[in-house]
Amino acid sequence: MLAFFVCAGAILYIALAPVPDHPTLSYGDKLNHALAFFVLGSLGSIAWPASARALLGGLVGYGVLIELLQWPVPGHNADPLDVLADLVGALLAMVLIKAWRAWVLRPRESTAR
Repeated sequence: MLAFFVCAGAILYIALAPVPDHPTLSYGDKLNHALAFFVLGSLGSIAWPASARALLGGLVGYGVLIELLQWPVPGHNADPLDVLADLVGALLAMVLIKAWRAWVLRPRESTAR
């Protein structure tokens, strides 16, 4: 649980920190968003496995909050596609963690005869 909040704080810091004045890849920003929220989605799914809907809603809300906070920051812009990338990253992580749990916790077939 602590790792989730530390990661969320680091993402907020990175999102609002001054950016260097150089060109970036057009899709690099979206991949960064998806990766950051993949990590948050993974950590959140591990910490709160029974709260998938609340976690996903909270992560989308956090993504929206970050975009709103970036709006007035020089060198940043608010982009709805960033929130979509956040959603995709978080959702992918949550689906993979759920599938992993189902596989690990599946009933074992007896091999004894």
